[in-house]
Amino acid sequence: MRRKRPQDSFKYAGEGILHCFRTQRHMQFHFVMLVLVLSSGLLLGLDTRDMLILLFCISLVIITEM
Repeated sequence: MRRKRPQDSFKYAGEGILHCFRTQRHMQFHFVMLVLVLSSGLLLGLDTRDMLILLFCISLVIITEM
């Protein structure tokens, strides 16, 4: 059995995220909202701290959805 490398773990994680995005309708909605919310934050001129808070909250939603 071949020993796993850290790169393999990231590859499998990326494949899992892509699979989830391709097969789950709710996940597609969350990704669309992610783009809309982050672009709105940039357009409104939110500072770095607020953008990081938004990104953290969005990450929690996506993680719990998976």
